[in-house]
Amino acid sequence: MVRNGIRKSVLVVEDDLSVSNLIERVLRGISPGLQLDWSTSAEDAMGYFNSSSDDTDNCPYQLVICDFYLEGPKTGLDFWYFFRCRYRDVPFVLMSSVNLEDFFDPDESSDIPYFLKKPFDIGQCRAFFSGILNGGESDEEAPL
Repeated sequence: MVRNGIRKSVLVVEDDLSVSNLIERVLRGISPGLQLDWSTSAEDAMGYFNSSSDDTDNCPYQLVICDFYLEGPKTGLDFWYFFRCRYRDVPFVLMSSVNLEDFFDPDESSDIPYFLKKPFDIGQCRAFFSGILNGGESDEEAPL
Protein backbone atom coordinates (compact mmCIF):
# COMPACT_ATOMS: atom_id res chain seq x y z
CA MET A 1 0.00 0.00 0.00
CA VAL A 2 1.40 3.36 -0.98
CA ARG A 3 -0.17 6.62 0.17
CA ASN A 4 1.28 9.98 -0.81
CA GLY A 5 4.35 8.20 -2.18
CA ILE A 6 5.04 6.45 1.13
CA ARG A 7 4.88 2.67 1.45
CA LYS A 8 2.97 1.68 4.58
CA SER A 9 4.80 -0.38 7.18
CA VAL A 10 3.29 -2.50 9.94
CA LEU A 11 5.00 -4.00 12.98
CA VAL A 12 3.45 -7.21 14.32
CA VAL A 13 4.53 -8.37 17.80
CA GLU A 14 3.18 -11.90 18.20
CA ASP A 15 4.76 -15.14 19.43
CA ASP A 16 2.10 -17.55 18.14
CA LEU A 17 3.01 -18.61 14.59
CA SER A 18 -0.57 -19.52 13.65
CA VAL A 19 -1.85 -16.09 14.69
CA SER A 20 1.08 -14.41 12.90
CA ASN A 21 0.24 -16.31 9.71
CA LEU A 22 -3.42 -15.35 9.97
CA ILE A 23 -2.59 -11.67 10.50
CA GLU A 24 -0.18 -11.72 7.57
CA ARG A 25 -2.81 -13.25 5.28
CA VAL A 26 -5.41 -10.69 6.33
CA LEU A 27 -3.02 -7.74 5.93
CA ARG A 28 -1.68 -8.95 2.57
CA GLY A 29 -5.28 -9.48 1.44
CA ILE A 30 -5.99 -5.83 2.24
CA SER A 31 -2.75 -4.53 0.77
CA PRO A 32 -0.22 -6.89 -0.85
CA GLY A 33 2.47 -4.17 -0.86
CA LEU A 34 2.59 -3.62 2.89
CA GLN A 35 6.01 -3.81 4.53
CA LEU A 36 5.58 -6.23 7.45
CA ASP A 37 8.10 -6.51 10.28
CA TRP A 38 7.85 -9.07 13.06
CA SER A 39 8.91 -9.53 16.66
CA THR A 40 8.04 -12.26 19.14
CA SER A 41 8.63 -10.32 22.35
CA ALA A 42 8.03 -6.88 23.79
CA GLU A 43 11.72 -6.66 24.72
CA ASP A 44 12.83 -7.18 21.11
CA ALA A 45 10.33 -4.64 19.84
CA MET A 46 11.39 -2.11 22.48
CA GLY A 47 15.03 -2.77 21.63
CA TYR A 48 14.41 -1.80 18.02
CA PHE A 49 13.04 1.59 19.04
CA ASN A 50 15.74 2.12 21.66
CA SER A 51 18.48 1.42 19.10
CA SER A 52 16.96 3.55 16.35
CA SER A 53 17.30 7.30 16.20
CA ASP A 54 15.72 9.45 18.88
CA ASP A 55 13.41 11.06 16.32
CA THR A 56 10.05 10.54 18.01
CA ASP A 57 8.28 12.55 15.31
CA ASN A 58 8.90 9.97 12.59
CA CYS A 59 7.78 6.48 13.47
CA PRO A 60 8.84 3.92 10.85
CA TYR A 61 5.41 2.24 11.18
CA GLN A 62 1.92 3.38 10.33
CA LEU A 63 0.40 0.60 12.45
CA VAL A 64 1.57 -1.63 15.31
CA ILE A 65 -0.24 -4.87 16.17
CA CYS A 66 0.70 -6.56 19.43
CA ASP A 67 -0.51 -9.57 21.38
CA PHE A 68 -0.97 -9.09 25.12
CA TYR A 69 0.78 -12.28 26.25
CA LEU A 70 4.24 -12.69 24.70
CA GLU A 71 7.53 -14.51 25.23
CA GLY A 72 9.59 -12.96 28.00
CA PRO A 73 8.76 -11.00 31.13
CA LYS A 74 7.11 -8.01 29.43
CA THR A 75 3.60 -7.98 28.03
CA GLY A 76 2.05 -6.27 25.07
CA LEU A 77 0.63 -3.73 27.50
CA ASP A 78 4.18 -2.90 28.63
CA PHE A 79 5.13 -2.37 25.00
CA TRP A 80 2.06 -0.17 24.41
CA TYR A 81 2.97 2.10 27.35
CA PHE A 82 6.54 2.33 26.00
CA PHE A 83 5.38 2.98 22.42
CA ARG A 84 2.68 5.56 23.13
CA CYS A 85 5.20 7.76 24.98
CA ARG A 86 7.08 8.06 21.69
CA TYR A 87 4.36 7.89 19.02
CA ARG A 88 0.94 8.91 20.27
CA ASP A 89 -0.49 9.33 16.78
CA VAL A 90 0.41 5.88 15.43
CA PRO A 91 -2.46 3.37 15.68
CA PHE A 92 -1.66 0.54 18.09
CA VAL A 93 -3.77 -2.62 18.22
CA LEU A 94 -3.61 -4.75 21.33
CA MET A 95 -4.89 -8.32 20.90
CA SER A 96 -5.98 -10.70 23.65
CA SER A 97 -8.41 -13.44 24.52
CA VAL A 98 -9.25 -11.59 27.73
CA ASN A 99 -11.48 -8.52 27.77
CA LEU A 100 -10.19 -4.99 27.32
CA GLU A 101 -11.97 -4.01 30.55
CA ASP A 102 -9.52 -6.29 32.40
CA PHE A 103 -6.79 -3.76 31.57
CA PHE A 104 -8.59 -0.42 31.16
CA ASP A 105 -11.63 1.35 32.49
CA PRO A 106 -13.08 2.94 29.32
CA ASP A 107 -14.97 5.49 31.43
CA GLU A 108 -11.77 6.78 33.03
CA SER A 109 -9.48 7.02 30.05
CA SER A 110 -9.75 8.04 26.44
CA ASP A 111 -6.12 7.00 25.99
CA ILE A 112 -6.54 3.30 25.23
CA PRO A 113 -5.28 1.30 22.26
CA TYR A 114 -7.43 -0.27 19.60
CA PHE A 115 -8.43 -3.72 20.77
CA LEU A 116 -8.99 -6.95 18.86
CA LYS A 117 -10.49 -9.83 20.83
CA LYS A 118 -9.29 -13.37 20.17
CA PRO A 119 -10.39 -15.70 18.73
CA PHE A 120 -10.74 -13.74 15.51
CA ASP A 121 -13.61 -13.74 13.10
CA ILE A 122 -11.83 -13.43 9.73
CA GLY A 123 -14.35 -11.03 8.21
CA GLN A 124 -14.35 -8.76 11.25
CA CYS A 125 -10.54 -8.94 11.42
CA ARG A 126 -10.27 -7.88 7.77
CA ALA A 127 -12.75 -5.03 8.23
CA PHE A 128 -11.02 -3.94 11.46
CA PHE A 129 -7.53 -3.69 9.91
CA SER A 130 -8.84 -2.29 6.64
CA GLY A 131 -10.54 0.53 8.48
CA ILE A 132 -7.32 1.42 10.30
CA LEU A 133 -5.00 1.08 7.29
CA ASN A 134 -7.32 2.82 4.84
CA GLY A 135 -8.40 5.57 7.20
CA GLY A 136 -12.04 4.51 7.12
CA GLU A 137 -12.15 3.89 3.36
CA SER A 138 -14.00 0.77 2.24
CA ASP A 139 -12.02 -2.38 1.68
CA GLU A 140 -12.13 -4.32 -1.58
CA GLU A 141 -12.92 -7.93 -0.78
CA ALA A 142 -9.80 -10.06 -1.00
CA PRO A 143 -9.85 -13.82 -0.53
CA LEU A 144 -7.89 -15.45 2.25
